[in-house]
Amino acid sequence: MELKNGFITSLSGGLYTVYKDGVFYKCKARGVFRAKGVSPIVGDYVDFQIDEKNNGYILKVHPRKNRLLRPPIANFEQVMIIVSLAHPNISLSMISRYILVSLLADVTPIIIINKVDREDLDKDYLEYMTNILKSFDYEVIQTSAKTKINLDLIKSLLANKKTVITGQSGVGKSSLLNAIFEHELIPTQDISTALGRGRHTTRVVEYYPYQNCFIADTPGYSFIEFKIDAQDLSQIYPGFEKYLNKCKFRGCLHENEVGCQVKVDVEKGIMPKEHYEDYLSFLKEIKTKKEY
Repeated sequence: MELKNGFITSLSGGLYTVYKDGVFYKCKARGVFRAKGVSPIVGDYVDFQIDEKNNGYILKVHPRKNRLLRPPIANFEQVMIIVSLAHPNISLSMISRYILVSLLADVTPIIIINKVDREDLDKDYLEYMTNILKSFDYEVIQTSAKTKINLDLIKSLLANKKTVITGQSGVGKSSLLNAIFEHELIPTQDISTALGRGRHTTRVVEYYPYQNCFIADTPGYSFIEFKIDAQDLSQIYPGFEKYLNKCKFRGCLHENEVGCQVKVDVEKGIMPKEHYEDYLSFLKEIKTKKEY
């Protein structure tokens, strides 16, 4: 039997779909993985074989370039964070956490602000949030699945790459992708008016092939899981990277230290106060977890 190399595009009921040269193969993972405590995940590059009965088996999982903990997905080249500022209004704090997930995977995020056509969207707030996010040196694109503004730009950024699409429920991830590719690539649902947030349209993580790219639309979460310590947080929290070695003392956590440049810039209005307060809240959360 010929040994093939491909990557996992989906997992359902213990059955993996593996992509190789334009063909999708259904495979099971050998029991040896369970014995070694290894679980193949979507995005993994694997060696597999197809036997004479057309049964596929994954034999080896190659080392991962990167991965997310939740949802479990590996080996992506970029992350697009889809947010909305009305119906639902995603906070700067939540956006910062999505950015952190990308940075911890060693991928610079692209931030897409969707639903900019909504009549109930405060345009001044849109400009305020856009300017804050751009000040962190990330690409920020305003768009609308309905009016199709900047869809060609977003589509060009997806070309020839494996992209993870992430964001909270209800921000229009699936609708935006369907608008970009001009057909229903992924099912959609409306916002829950009773709860004021989105229903989970995407139930599982899966790479969707389209033309020259692969796109993973991930389930929306209000809770984001990742591992980080206080020192790393102080260095890579969105907008804080530029303060490395700018404070008086090495290892400054930007909390109570003397000579902290972050605090100076907060006082001057250069660093948004709400963003700094979000950081302090997150720092406290990390320290509390470490105590238990």
